[in-house]
Order: sequence, then C-alpha cells, then structure tokens
Amino acid sequence: MQQNPLVSVITPVFNGERYLRSTIESVLSQAYKNIEYILVDGASTDNTVDIGTEYGSSISKLISEPDFGMYNAINKGVLQSSGEIVCYLNADDTYYPDFIKLAVEQFTENSVEICFGNCVFVNENSIEIYRSRGVGLSHSRLLQLGRIPFCQPTAAWTRTLYDRVGGFDESYRYVADTHFFYRALHLAGVKYAHIDQYTAAFRVHNAGFSTKAAQAMTKEHERALLELNAPRSAMRPLIEAYVKWKNRSNLVKKLLKRIT
Repeated sequence: MQQNPLVSVITPVFNGERYLRSTIESVLSQAYKNIEYILVDGASTDNTVDIGTEYGSSISKLISEPDFGMYNAINKGVLQSSGEIVCYLNADDTYYPDFIKLAVEQFTENSVEICFGNCVFVNENSIEIYRSRGVGLSHSRLLQLGRIPFCQPTAAWTRTLYDRVGGFDESYRYVADTHFFYRALHLAGVKYAHIDQYTAAFRVHNAGFSTKAAQAMTKEHERALLELNAPRSAMRPLIEAYVKWKNRSNLVKKLLKRIT
C-alpha cells in the first residue's frame, strides 16, 4: 500500500440529530488528513440532513434517500467511496483524534488487512462507564471464540478485503459486522493487528437497542455462527474468560493509578 493512502469513513444515519455533530467533528478533527467522509442518511425526518449540510465540502458526499437498514447504507457508502482503507462510524459514536493515523500506520508498515483498537463505552452525556480492550488473539483462537473481541468503531480494513469478503450481508439486521469479520477470518492468509490504544468511544443510550432487539441480535449471532460453520470448541469458555480477564485487569490498573 502506498504512503498516505486515502481513507474512506462512512457514517450511516437515520434521525440522528442528537449526536451527529459530535460524530462528524470526531472525523474532521483526525490528526490524519487524507480522509474521504461520506454521510449516508436514510431519508431522516429530523434535522440530520441540515446538520450534514452545515459542514459543506468537509463532508465529501452526503447521500439522503430511503434505504433498507444500516448495513445497506454502509454498503451504499462504500460503493460511493474511493479509499484504499475503509471504516464506518455510527452516528452516535466518536473517534479519538489519532485513530486514523494509527490505523494507517498498521496498513502501510505491517501490511495488515484489518486492524482494531481499544474502546471506551460512554453514556448519553459522554461520561465514561466502561473500557473494553481489544484482544490480539491468534487466528485459530479467534475462530474458536465465536465472536469478535473488539468494538466495531475501532476497526478498519482494506478495500481489497471488503471486496474479497463481499461486503456486509444485508440479510442481517444487527450482526452483519460480526458476520463480515468472521468471513474475513475464514479467508486464507488474512493478516490483522491490534492497536493497543483507545481509539474510539461507543455510546450507550436510551435510544439504543431494546430488550427485544437484544434477543433478536442473539438469534442472528447464532445463525451467523451456524452459517459460517464456526467451530464449537471446548476452548471457547476458556478463551472468553481470558478476554474478560484482560479487560478486568486493565480496569484494576486504572483504578490503582487513581488512588496512588
């Protein structure tokens, strides 16, 4: 990959006026500047489009038309994009200023096809509630785990990988991202990297998924694992415990720093 590659960031949004400005600002304030930013709106009825329009040419493309859900919007945005590197950021999440720069370093220096970082969970007022550390497991252990051990906003991938995988499966409403990354892991020779820094914030708020949606998400996840013939390894509980331990040990270290 060439130095200073173009990075395409896609934000799918529908009636997202409450947090959209903070999302947009987090992209526009990146330390790395060679970014193509595409906003894909699903024909919102609030002020979403007006907010996007305020930023003028800072947003490379603003698409507003009915769609068939978030993953349809993301696929649409990717098709309209030109970057060698692709990522998407939902309209209530934010990037930390160095995320794109750190990701580009992985792609250009280590020739990876996917990279991911650590994530901070925040509430509706942007107050931190939890930290999740992405875990750099081996390829075989990731397949055995049965889920992706990182938060979606911290991930980026190459366009060539996106094309090889075939984009996001729009038959999934909730877990097409998990399905996408698992399909990527099944490809021979896929190289990925963990950026051991906090690179994004994932927002948890009342407008998020309901209990009913959470149940539907669980069913979709089970369907994805079956479809991909994910190994039902006896190691899965142990690997899951390891991932949780890594996150808890990180939290303990943070608390100790506060009291010393």
